[in-house]
Amino acid sequence: MEYQEFIEKLLEKISDRLGDNVSAEIVSRQKANGTRKEAISFKDKEKDPQPILYTEQIYQQFCLGWTLEACAGYALEIYHKAQESKVAGNLWEWNCVKDKVELCILKEDWNREFLQDVPYKSYLDLAIYCRVILDREERQIASTAVNYSMLQAWSITEEMLWEAAFDNFKEEKFLINNMENLLVQIEEKGGGSLPTECFVITNRDYIYGAVGILRTDILEGLSDLLGCNFYILPSSLHEIILLSDQEEKDAETLRKMVREVNQEIVGKEEWLSDQIYYYRHKSGKVEVCA
Repeated sequence: MEYQEFIEKLLEKISDRLGDNVSAEIVSRQKANGTRKEAISFKDKEKDPQPILYTEQIYQQFCLGWTLEACAGYALEIYHKAQESKVAGNLWEWNCVKDKVELCILKEDWNREFLQDVPYKSYLDLAIYCRVILDREERQIASTAVNYSMLQAWSITEEMLWEAAFDNFKEEKFLINNMENLLVQIEEKGGGSLPTECFVITNRDYIYGAVGILRTDILEGLSDLLGCNFYILPSSLHEIILLSDQEEKDAETLRKMVREVNQEIVGKEEWLSDQIYYYRHKSGKVEVCA
C-alpha cells in the first residue's frame, strides 16, 4: 500500500474510534529547513490544544508488518496519552509551562518562513528559538514551538520568555560520547576512521541536542581536559561532533564532508547547517570557520 492511501485509510480507522466531540483530519505541517510533513490533526469541541500525530513513522511500522488496525490502535494510544499530559492541559498558563521551555537551534537562512511567527535570536549563521516540552519519555518528546500568539496568551514579554528558557538551559543535561567507541563496528566493516579525539555532544533525549553548541562551559571543560581547541561539525539538529585540532585538518575538507553527509545520509528536515565551526579556548567562543 502506498503512503497516501495508507494515511487515508488510517484516518478512517481512527475516526471510527473517536468520540462524538472529537474529529480528525490530515494536515500538512511545516517542519525545519522548508520541509513539510503530513500529520493527523485532532479537534475536540471541549478541549484545546489537541495533539498533532505525524504519520511517517507509523507507516514505517506498517511496512514492517503491522496491520492497519494495529497502526490505528497505536495512534490512538499516543493521542490519549497526550490528552493526559498535565503540561498540554495547562498550555496557556505561563506558570505551568515556564519550567518546560527549552532552547533549540536551526539554520537561520533555511527557515525564514518558520521564523516569521517565532521569537528567536541570531547566533552565528543559526537561529535560537524555544519549544515547550509537553511530554517526555525515554528518547521521545512531544513539543511545540513557541510563537508570538503564545506570548500574548501568557501575557509575557520576549524578555521573560528568554529569561525562563536560558535558566532552564543552564540546568539541562548533555552527554559527551567518544566517537571512537561508536565507530568500532563501522571500522570493523571496512569503513573509514576518525581521529581518537572526536566526540559527540547531545542531550538526554537525543532530540534537538545540537543546541549543546551554546554550552560553552561544556566546551571549555573538554578543552581544558584535552588541552586543545575544537572543530565543530553540525551532524544534525540532534547532535554536534567535536574534532580536536591537535591533528592537522583542512577546514574545506571538513565542510565538504558535512555537505556530503547532509545530502546522502541525513534527512533534509534534520539538517543543522552546511558550515563548520571552531571553538577557541582562548576567547571561550564559537566562530564560523572561514
